[in-house]
Amino acid sequence: MQKFKVKLPQLFSELHLPIVLILLIIGLSAYAARAVYIIGLERAHERLDRRISVETQHVSLTTEQLLHKYSVLLLSTRGLFAASTNVDRAEWATYVKSLDIKNEFPALSALEYIKRVSDEDLSSYISSVRTDVTVNPEGYPSFDTYPKIQDSEHFVVHYVEPFEANSYLFGYDLYTSDVRRSAINIARDTNSVVITAPVVVPTDDQDRKAFLMVLPIYNQKVDLSTLDARRENLVGVLVAVIRAADFYNQVFLTSSLTQTDALNVVDVTQAPLPLHSYFSNSYTGVKVLENIPLVSKFRINAATRTWLLEFRSSAQPTLTGLESFTPYLVFAVGMTFALIVGVVIYNTLRVTSKAKKLAAMLTQDLEKFKLAVENASDHIIITDPNGVILYANKRVTQITGYSQEEVIGKTPSLWGGQMPKEFFEHLWHTIKVEKNIFSGDIANKRKDGTAYIASIQISPVVDTRGEVKFFVGIERDVSHDRDVDRAKTEFLSLASHQLRTPLSALRWYAEMLESGDGGQLTAEQQEYAHTILVSSTRMIELVNALLDVSRMESGKIEVSATMVSPLELLTSLISELKPQFDEKQIIPQLNVAANVSNVYADEKLLRNVYLNLLSNAIKYTPQGGAISISFEENNGYLKSFVKDTGYGIPKKDYDKVFQRFYRGDNVKVFVSEGTGLGLYFIKSVIESMHGEIGFESEENKGTTFWFTLPTSADFIS
Repeated sequence: MQKFKVKLPQLFSELHLPIVLILLIIGLSAYAARAVYIIGLERAHERLDRRISVETQHVSLTTEQLLHKYSVLLLSTRGLFAASTNVDRAEWATYVKSLDIKNEFPALSALEYIKRVSDEDLSSYISSVRTDVTVNPEGYPSFDTYPKIQDSEHFVVHYVEPFEANSYLFGYDLYTSDVRRSAINIARDTNSVVITAPVVVPTDDQDRKAFLMVLPIYNQKVDLSTLDARRENLVGVLVAVIRAADFYNQVFLTSSLTQTDALNVVDVTQAPLPLHSYFSNSYTGVKVLENIPLVSKFRINAATRTWLLEFRSSAQPTLTGLESFTPYLVFAVGMTFALIVGVVIYNTLRVTSKAKKLAAMLTQDLEKFKLAVENASDHIIITDPNGVILYANKRVTQITGYSQEEVIGKTPSLWGGQMPKEFFEHLWHTIKVEKNIFSGDIANKRKDGTAYIASIQISPVVDTRGEVKFFVGIERDVSHDRDVDRAKTEFLSLASHQLRTPLSALRWYAEMLESGDGGQLTAEQQEYAHTILVSSTRMIELVNALLDVSRMESGKIEVSATMVSPLELLTSLISELKPQFDEKQIIPQLNVAANVSNVYADEKLLRNVYLNLLSNAIKYTPQGGAISISFEENNGYLKSFVKDTGYGIPKKDYDKVFQRFYRGDNVKVFVSEGTGLGLYFIKSVIESMHGEIGFESEENKGTTFWFTLPTSADFIS
């Protein structure tokens, strides 16, 4: 009995710690399960937000594209008047019928030609229309203009199609409406498509919101460069009457709302003017906009107007099956883990011999580690904070020629000291002040006096207070590797130089053949000559790229930095690349302020950087895409952005983008030619001018390349 009393407190002591740990782990498991549930809910919110964002961006983009389509309709219709000195009513009706409005432009309520008539010519104009029998043999005996106003001039609906549905508009004077009058005047003065503020048009026995697109028509073969000339030579305007509801029905043919319940379109050019409200077919609630949360806003430029698209959604995030199950799984695993930990700790406390065995194993591991370092293929040393060597492995002797006994107590200057003073100042500042790892190449000298190049890495080891206790230095002899690299670069440069002269001659002769300098060629021969010219031009571009790379790697490209205006360079380049932009139907957007800072850089090299980025953007952006350039200034550096809506870069290739000869697999299908050297070259150029370069990309959505350059030599560190 006495023996049992002695063991009971001991048993309680052994169980106390496991029980406390089990309860603690169960509590932590419950907390972790709740955290996992919250994370899952946040991910569900993020998924919903992404779907809404994609949907709203698609609707906004489709709206802009559809407005552009109707603008093109007006511009092509103006071509009818440019092709004929007098478009009669029959020609007008035939042309509009050929447009297939019902299928191609279902939102178009009416396409009108508005004739400009002076007040003194009004009576004779009315008489001429009444007797016009080009379409109707009886003419239009009851034709008259309305409403009647006293004004110096009138803008009367002269032609309108479809005529039957819009006959009430025949003779309507648009100058009697302030909204229409303002749009006509702006279109006249700017010679561009103008969109009106929202108007009401009667349709199907009810009034519906619409907007008008207005385009001026002038006298032919006159100089319209001045405002007075445009006002004097205006003969009329073309007007497209577009119903807002039908317009957005056309938008939603390709951009349906699945995550968004409602869309509200407001003209916010001046005071907000409602244009259209749309509720998705899946929305079953009360159709009151204010009852549905606002989730996104987009502003779009509608010619001379600004529209605000407000997207509203009551959709709630939903957890996936895994996200719903995971919190319970985490708690169950935590419970199981708690029991396992309790049993393990209980057994550990009872079997102290295991701790002794573990200590012996650790001692063996330390011995293994020491043997591994001692026999490593790299030269390894450990120094105190002042650089005095405390330890050196056997490889030190093989690389430097000094024995381990000779280097202990000395500093690495025993075989080093061959670099400039600034190099060592930077090295010590990095490892001792910044307490960061230093990596780089260094020139050293062996005990026998032979020089060699070493790749070094020095790592500071700090204590819990952040103070440096010692340094670990690793050195590798890379002399042979650098000699090989230098030989490759020199060979590349020599080969490129030797290739450029015959290639230039080949291109010259191909140009002569194609231009007929050597005699008239057959069509087949002309095609052969053109193929030779294109191929030789591509080869010359490749050779020039290889030369640039070899010069950069060999240090033969000198950077002559001055203060350079990026804005002037880009303006010149955009003009120079206009044929390429036009071929792809891309209008580059230069989104910059007038006071963009100059940068401290080499003008010629900077121009090559912009040219390379813009050329790539054009090459890898599909027909009708978008390219924009913008700037951002911060802390003495100007950041340039070149953004496109092209094919993008696969995520798996992000780390290869700036490597030599890299070209993405996804673009080779669309664009076969390219050297893969441009980005490698411009990265070297930017870094040589004390800048940084990077990119952001999403496949099939586009890429944004950016780089920074100092705005003054004072900011170069």
